[in-house]
Amino acid sequence: MHTQSALDSPALASPANGPGRDVISSLLDTAQTCSLVADVCLSRFDPALAQCGRLASDCSEITLVAARVAARRTGSNEAVVLGLLMLCEALCRDCAAECDRVGQGDTLYFECAASCRRSETSCRDARAELAISMVQ
Repeated sequence: MHTQSALDSPALASPANGPGRDVISSLLDTAQTCSLVADVCLSRFDPALAQCGRLASDCSEITLVAARVAARRTGSNEAVVLGLLMLCEALCRDCAAECDRVGQGDTLYFECAASCRRSETSCRDARAELAISMVQ
């Protein structure tokens, strides 16, 4: 099954079932973009890019895990999902700042920072929606 057709599933439309398709799509995009940036940083063997490579690699791994956990619709595990969303929000903020710092006009770093900021916002919004649905 292709990612887009899976994201179009009606089960992902309602935050009552967990985070919706917007945050999942954003996290998957960020995971892919950060993976590319991590590879570029680490392949240059430049100590000035080590922190960017580390943050981008961590961000890629964690956003992928968060997207996979958030997409599950069997049972519930709100505390774990909320924790992952909070972690992604912070990690995406840090990764975006680091990409801005080292990017110096490079399109790949710019795209990574933009993707991280979209995920940071999506995670914040999804946490708020999930918290509201848990209270109801």
